[in-house]
Amino acid sequence: MNAGKGLIAGVVILVFVFLILFFGSFYTVDEGERGVLLTNGRVTSVESSGLHLKIPMFQSVTKMSTRTQTVRGAALAMYSYDQQIAELVISVTYHIAPEKIQEVYTRFGQDGIISQAVWPRVAEVSKTVFGQFTAARAIQERDKLNENMNAEIKDALRDVPVVIENIQIENVDFSDTYERAVEEAAKAKADVERAKSELARVEQEAQQKVKNAEAEAGAMKARAEAEAYSIQKRADADAYSTKVRGEAEAEAIRLRCEALRNNPDLIKLTQAEQWNGVLPTTMVPGSAVPFLGIK
Repeated sequence: MNAGKGLIAGVVILVFVFLILFFGSFYTVDEGERGVLLTNGRVTSVESSGLHLKIPMFQSVTKMSTRTQTVRGAALAMYSYDQQIAELVISVTYHIAPEKIQEVYTRFGQDGIISQAVWPRVAEVSKTVFGQFTAARAIQERDKLNENMNAEIKDALRDVPVVIENIQIENVDFSDTYERAVEEAAKAKADVERAKSELARVEQEAQQKVKNAEAEAGAMKARAEAEAYSIQKRADADAYSTKVRGEAEAEAIRLRCEALRNNPDLIKLTQAEQWNGVLPTTMVPGSAVPFLGIK
């Protein structure tokens, strides 16, 4: 009875061990990863994605990502060119090239490349680059600062087996005292700009008023000249009309005088034409009857 139970227990153990060994012989590697196959702790090969075999108990697999990753570091304290202290938060976007997986694992282990190789150089180079900028310039030329950081850090990491895609300054935080000074300076500058703008507006309005006055004066002068010209022309016309009329009347008088001189009876004719046919009621003794010449 006991022997039978022992046999059954042994069979169960053997089956259990077999299952462990069987399923422990397979492993999978996902897309975007590489599997570092270790034989007794030594790197044997780097496997791509898919299903693979290994020797249980003698071989193990460490999976490493080749995907693009972004890590955000802690705030780094540093000084600007004009000795203003600031805290910079910098992020690093990177990936490990598949062909560099074995080197990365051998030198830095599974997750040590960022902490051991990347961040120390990022901190060192960023302090040097930031120290080339004044605090005001670092704020005003943020893109230039970030561009310089990218170039210098990538150059400093050229011998590290990792592909740096981008270095990004996430935040620049100056001391409260400096930030208040910047705000006050910005406010003062804004006040100056507003004053300049107001002065320019007043000057523009004054210039416009001068132009309007000059235009009105020009218009008044033109109207006055036009009126004077019109009056002169009317005076010239009146003078000419008077002259012509006088000449015509003088000519008429001359012609009448000449007619009277040449025709003495014309006076009598004119008197007869103008007589109303009534004889005077009183007459001077010895005078002739009008128009008849009878005494």
